[in-house]
Amino acid sequence: EGGIYTKHPPKMVHFKSGAFRLAVEKNVPIIPVTLSYNHLILPDDGKLLLHRRPAKMVLHEPLHPGKFESLEALMDQCHQVIQTQLNLDNNLLSEN
Repeated sequence: EGGIYTKHPPKMVHFKSGAFRLAVEKNVPIIPVTLSYNHLILPDDGKLLLHRRPAKMVLHEPLHPGKFESLEALMDQCHQVIQTQLNLDNNLLSEN
């Protein structure tokens, strides 16, 4: 589970580790999903109002836990995949 800093969109926050620990324990892949404009549709402004905007969802290639040396490496790769897509879709430089 992740999210986006609304004050600095679309920069992602760090993931919680629970889903990744379970994926490692059960040896099942993580499928990164990017919701490219979610920070525009439902901004974190305290109003809980939806804004009509285009939506885009990208399902990325699965990340298999056995291919990573650590839980942190798996989490970092997933974060990088999603942040790179956010940067691309929101016309940002390739900063993470």
